Amino acid sequence: MTKDYKRVISISSVGNFIENKEVDKIIITEISRLSRDIDKLKEIIHIASSNNVSIYIKDIENETLVNGKLNTNIINILND
Repeated sequence: MTKDYKRVISISSVGNFIENKEVDKIIITEISRLSRDIDKLKEIIHIASSNNVSIYIKDIENETLVNGKLNTNIINILND
């Protein structure tokens, strides 16, 4: 499912891309690029991880899934 090109999409389309299995990883520069609303951010991460899609966050050099499981570092960051 990995593509040889980068695709820039709107946040409103993220759920559709994830649920339609069109992506296997989302790369963002910082968490706020995904959402500034913490509840919406948690929802997006939940949808992504439920569909085995990892979100890589460049500024903290971390991603939401590690070996197919939710990364506890991400959970701690979101709960702070």
